[in-house]
Amino acid sequence: MEKLREALRERGSRLTPQRLAIYEHLRDTKSHPSAETIYGELKARYPSLSLNTVYQTLQVLDEIGLAQKLPVESREARYDGNATGHAHLICLECERIWDIDGEALPAVSEIDRQAEKKGFKVVRNQVQVYGVCPDCQAKGR
Repeated sequence: MEKLREALRERGSRLTPQRLAIYEHLRDTKSHPSAETIYGELKARYPSLSLNTVYQTLQVLDEIGLAQKLPVESREARYDGNATGHAHLICLECERIWDIDGEALPAVSEIDRQAEKKGFKVVRNQVQVYGVCPDCQAKGR
């Protein structure tokens, strides 16, 4: 929380209840929501919340490592409140996203090791596996 407060302060902003709610919502969900989804889920509780505030807060969270922006193929970015090294499964049809924690960590750490062998300082990483989920396969997609 202090990391977020300091990052906002450096940008001339403060940690408002709305910004804290955005952070907590993202931290507590496994659904990898878009900014629009977060806005829709918090708007009733915070009537003064703007979509712009959601976007700006998500950008700050991504920049300071408290969240990660996920590269998906659709028109809207998705966000993960778990910024630790892990991989994602992304369905190209329904665009649902799943975390792969345990199995992916050795692969992620091996990527880091190979990068560092080449003199590359790893700041963070993302591994995405794109495909079609079982539900979409069953629907013939």
